[in-house]
Amino acid sequence: SESRAGLCSNLVIAPLLVFILWRIVTHPLIQLLMGAIIVLTFARLGLLLLQPYLSSRGDQKGMKLLSLCGTTSNALAWGLAGYGFAPYCSIEYQIVLAFLLAGMAVGAIPTLAALFEAYLLNLVVLLLPAALWFYVQWTHIHVAMGSMMLVLGVALVAIGHNYHRNLHSAKSLARVNTELSDGLQDVNTQLEQTNQELQAEIRERKQAEQQLIDHSRRLYESESRFRDFAQLGADLFWEIDPQLATTFV
Repeated sequence: SESRAGLCSNLVIAPLLVFILWRIVTHPLIQLLMGAIIVLTFARLGLLLLQPYLSSRGDQKGMKLLSLCGTTSNALAWGLAGYGFAPYCSIEYQIVLAFLLAGMAVGAIPTLAALFEAYLLNLVVLLLPAALWFYVQWTHIHVAMGSMMLVLGVALVAIGHNYHRNLHSAKSLARVNTELSDGLQDVNTQLEQTNQELQAEIRERKQAEQQLIDHSRRLYESESRFRDFAQLGADLFWEIDPQLATTFV
């Protein structure tokens, strides 16, 4: 989503810059560079649409290479635009160009820092051409502007590196969290299975106890019927043990 937002901002900034510099920069040059930027931006948007397909194929290297090429080409077009437009502009417009390039470099932090190689190339090709042109002019204002762009580039490298490291830390924590969640889910499944087994065993024991109670009741009823029959009969019943001693009459 951040990459889409950054690319859409390109489609807004490019026509706006054309509108600002249309009367200052020669038309073929501005048409060539801004046209290249717009074409590259649409190409990168198309690349984003291909990302789910490449991810499903597991082609991480191909996706990384395409992203790197697209990002570098787009940044190079903007860097050449700043380098090519600056000689035609007054100092006020040169400051506008410098702020524009610096803003794009800052905006690349959330959109490109996840792929740090692309982020570094973006900074180099975006800021270095204009900074070198400012140094070549060798006036105190131009040298100051070139120095500020280089200092900004160094600061953005450090910021981007920290952002990249934090992203990977967050990704590692998310992976650990996923593994813990999966582990807890497995444990929960095992506990549920054990609980079901215990409930089944309890039901079996209750059934066995009920069968024992029913059997005891039937045995008691049978014994009662036999006793009543024996007491009502005219015959005499007795029991003897193995030694022939009478035990019951």
